[in-house]
Amino acid sequence: MEKLFEALVTRYNACAIAGSTNGFWAHPAPEKKARPYVTWLAVSNAPGETSDSWEERPLIQLSVFSADEEPNEVIQLFGLLKAAFDKARFTVDGMDLVYMRREADRGPLADPDGGWMYSGDWRIMVAKAK
Repeated sequence: MEKLFEALVTRYNACAIAGSTNGFWAHPAPEKKARPYVTWLAVSNAPGETSDSWEERPLIQLSVFSADEEPNEVIQLFGLLKAAFDKARFTVDGMDLVYMRREADRGPLADPDGGWMYSGDWRIMVAKAK
């Protein structure tokens, strides 16, 4: 999974969302980190159903956090996050193909720490190199 998360960071850095946020962090983000930022969380790294083409299906949650009083910024940033990761295909060492599919969205939601958050769950489908 480590190489997979390194590839997610590389993808994030190559997309418009990186220029609009203050980093891509494992959840929770470092204390006192300036918003807006994006976090990732492994919801499940256990292999899911297998088939002839997909061997693993871990689920990750990607979340955008904004300090704004209104949800407009977090909505716009979540749009950039979707553009970066929806139906994304990329390669990772030791894997033939990685494909991401968004399965659920939650937000925008008022963050108990102030500001807004918007989260989504992405299924990462992995075909390992043979």
